[in-house]
Amino acid sequence: MSRFILGNCIDVMRGFPDRAVDLIVTDPPYLVGFKDRQGRQIAGDVTDEWLQPATLEMYRVLKKTH
Repeated sequence: MSRFILGNCIDVMRGFPDRAVDLIVTDPPYLVGFKDRQGRQIAGDVTDEWLQPATLEMYRVLKKTH
């Protein structure tokens, strides 16, 4: 069954059992401090404090390949 889940990836993945996910599609910020013409910023684009916890959870929940 395919599902799309919208939320804080770390919080959402913490609710999953180990090795439960076939695929994770991400589009993380590039950590360049982007601002558009109106001065708006992308959340999480200034520091990488979220990056290691997120990748550790991804590794934990992804199924192993053969």
